[in-house]
Amino acid sequence: MIYAYLKEGALLREECTPDFDEKTDVLVAGVGTAGTFAAISAAREGASVIAVERELAVGGMYTAGRVTGFYYGDEGGTYEECEREADELDKAFFGSRKKPEGRVAVYTEKLSEFGVKLYTGAAVMGLYIENDTVTGARIVTQDTTFNVRARVLIDATSDGHAVRLLSIPLRFGRGTDGGRAPFTVWSDVIKDGKRRGMNVDDGYCDQYEPYSFSDAVVSAHARKLLFLKDGAEYLSVASLPGVREGLSFLGEETLKYTDILSSKEPRRVLFYARSDLDKHGSDIALDEDEYQNFWCVSNLATLTVRIPVPMGAVMPKGVRGILTAGRCLSVDSYALGAVRMNRDMMRMGECVGILAALSVKHGCDVRDVDYGEYERLTDVYGCRRGKMTESFAFDAPSGKNVIGEPVERRAVSFDMTHEKIIEELATDSPGVAIYACRLSDGSIIPKLVPLLASDDEKLALGAALALGLMGDGSGADVLRHAVRCRSSEIFTGCRRSNQFKSCAAICVLARFGTKEDMDLLSEIVFDKTERKKAMYVPENTSPLAYGKTDVRFCYFQHFTHALIAMCKIAKREGVSDELLSRIKRELDGEKTSELVDFVTFGRADAPIGAATRAAVEYSEKILR
Repeated sequence: MIYAYLKEGALLREECTPDFDEKTDVLVAGVGTAGTFAAISAAREGASVIAVERELAVGGMYTAGRVTGFYYGDEGGTYEECEREADELDKAFFGSRKKPEGRVAVYTEKLSEFGVKLYTGAAVMGLYIENDTVTGARIVTQDTTFNVRARVLIDATSDGHAVRLLSIPLRFGRGTDGGRAPFTVWSDVIKDGKRRGMNVDDGYCDQYEPYSFSDAVVSAHARKLLFLKDGAEYLSVASLPGVREGLSFLGEETLKYTDILSSKEPRRVLFYARSDLDKHGSDIALDEDEYQNFWCVSNLATLTVRIPVPMGAVMPKGVRGILTAGRCLSVDSYALGAVRMNRDMMRMGECVGILAALSVKHGCDVRDVDYGEYERLTDVYGCRRGKMTESFAFDAPSGKNVIGEPVERRAVSFDMTHEKIIEELATDSPGVAIYACRLSDGSIIPKLVPLLASDDEKLALGAALALGLMGDGSGADVLRHAVRCRSSEIFTGCRRSNQFKSCAAICVLARFGTKEDMDLLSEIVFDKTERKKAMYVPENTSPLAYGKTDVRFCYFQHFTHALIAMCKIAKREGVSDELLSRIKRELDGEKTSELVDFVTFGRADAPIGAATRAAVEYSEKILR
């Protein structure tokens, strides 16, 4: 048998013959938002369960992270019963709902009711592996260490503390620069006698680097002191930072965001998630082309998607006896942003627990569980299907957009007639039509090309963007015009994160532009007079364009998009060295700091400041 463990960041493996202090059917590592329900459902279905949690209470981000509300995520499953019970407790003891304490109490009682043996202040420190099968784990607590033999291990740590001990490929961040979604730390403040929760993007970090992670968390809390003006005071601070993006691994199947957008249905669905493609952060210029096609060019940031998560996405490839639950699964960076909502994590945990219990019941590996039986059992509890039936829809969790206007739920289909596409391209909300062209067979191209000469600038730009997403650069002149006449004008249709029209044009022009276009783009990047334009004053930017009023968000977007577009064109045109020299000369360390100060009003440690620096670093990476 092999014992696998990490020492000073290196994965070590050694032969051993362990003595197991305890034996169980299912061992759950991490009793957070997903792990709690994995342990409950596995035990409810008759498996013996040991659960270990490094915090001193269960519930994870939903309790210790204080993110007790629901954003997206779909309905259905045992969590709903727990919510009702917790709301009653909160009302009885605190006079209000949605407190972490009520949820901790209900979860702990449920775990005990079904016979789960729970260890808090405990974590997995190593795995026992025999013939590519996980057979148990070594657990460390505040007082001791002990070995547990298990038929199935569920890694619900979300940061992959068990999966990292396997010899399988691991992934971190997006495919361009390795960047991850920003993290957050929840704080509650009191002002004028009212409680206000503060949950905003707090910057970027690598949670696997303990010292830099600690610095990032401390700095995030310190920045919030800026909000404590006019008599506001801290009420509480979350003990658990909210890391939106963690480890992904090579699974038996991988969920990709391109699968989501094409409505690809896997053969065996673990469960259906529901969300927009919510990666957070503002560094869209650094994203991959297909993500930019959807988010930036088509302005579909808040389009809600029904997401079938394949069962193989929770099964590390080639290793038996282990499942994952939570935001550590086999996905790409963008898909992960859409399957991490609280309700979906709870439903996923319940589904994974049922899968593990069926494996134990029939004495087979989790891969060999009868899917029909799994479907029937998950339908009994309502945790798999969810309530959303459309593939795509515009809606809002609160029923309102960021400026308080009502948002009605509206189903969306990309199966559109050519006439309907052209009609919508002439509006301020052409996004669905643009992406419908992206998904089409291209037969509409001959009808779009003549529209480039239209006196209707909205129609001409919509046609140019749609053609660009189909690989046709006929609209390059229209795109150049949009960049030349740039403004803070945005597309509409989303409840937030509406994109600047000229940024969408820059994004597509990067794919078809020539060396001559670099002069046009360089005005935005290098000309200091650019910063004096009225369009970059925060008050002149609509809150619907992400609601960023405390930074020069409009300038940041135009600068980063133009910089990356120049680099892509230079790479294609063979002038990388010249542009790299100019970037080093005009955007060196001191001048980048000056740029960051301008964008952030002197708050250099603000998240958007880090994104500005990342754009400069990525531009050099492209050109090398």
